[in-house]
Amino acid sequence: MIRDISERVNQERRNFLKLAASGSFTAALVAGAGGVLWSTEAVAQTAREEREREQAAEHTMTLATAYVLGASRSYPIMQLDLKENIQNATGGKVYVKLAPGGQLGAGGALVQAVQGGTIQCAQHSLANFAPFASAADAVALFAREFPDAFAQMPGLASDFAAHPTSPLATLYLQRWHLDNRAVLLGDAAHAMVPFHGQGMNCAFEDCVALAEHLQRDNDIASAFASFGAERQPNALAIQTMALENYQEMRDQVRDPSFLLQRQLETLLAQRNPCLFIPRYTMVTFQRVPYASALERGRIQRQIMIEASAGHSAIEQIDLDAADAMVRARLVPL
Repeated sequence: MIRDISERVNQERRNFLKLAASGSFTAALVAGAGGVLWSTEAVAQTAREEREREQAAEHTMTLATAYVLGASRSYPIMQLDLKENIQNATGGKVYVKLAPGGQLGAGGALVQAVQGGTIQCAQHSLANFAPFASAADAVALFAREFPDAFAQMPGLASDFAAHPTSPLATLYLQRWHLDNRAVLLGDAAHAMVPFHGQGMNCAFEDCVALAEHLQRDNDIASAFASFGAERQPNALAIQTMALENYQEMRDQVRDPSFLLQRQLETLLAQRNPCLFIPRYTMVTFQRVPYASALERGRIQRQIMIEASAGHSAIEQIDLDAADAMVRARLVPL
């Protein structure tokens, strides 16, 4: 019995790798989800069907993710469902090709690919570990990184297996509307990680903007297009800032130079109230467009870096010189 199972698993792995190596990664995933990887004949049939679907389609939509996968790990069934839903909804006119595992890049590379039109949809996950790792991987991680907590978690393996987690993902789309028939907004258009607390607020802003465009323009397709042109840069900006907040909390909160810059930020905001406004304040407590907050925040960060360079204490910084940089580089809000 055990030998039969082992042989079947090995056969599934061989068929998966064979399809993937031939460039039919999408077919390999479809076959895996359908439970037919054990059969060479069924795998070949699946590959033929996928080729026929792609050839018959009028358009090919590439969905890229940064998830790290192997033949022994499952692919998120949600994305296979999305593939089938799109293909069925369009009557086969659109074929969805899946490109997981960072094949087409990750993070900023995926954003650039979507903006450049190379791919049409991308999803970047902060934590590939969570949805794909086995309980053994979790045990190894906790034993290595959190030994004191691990000693208090005798049921970690079973708990991890019984309570699967989801990734924190960022969704990038090339376009948000389909002529005058459909438009996306909120998480459907720009899902983001929660580290700026702006997901719902961004969706509310989408609603206001869409209503304004529909009120101004009787041509629905034109209204949808102008809505996307206005909101997509802002959505990308808050997605970027949410990821940057995560990176700050993860890596920089104990960095002396970063902490010094935070002190300087407070002083510059007090000394230049109409000019120097912390990015978090602009995003959370004002109605500054996200794209403007991102750009202004980068200018302010550069001022803090230059003013604090070579110093280890706030008393050492020339605040008058820093004020001069603020006045030269920023305009009042």
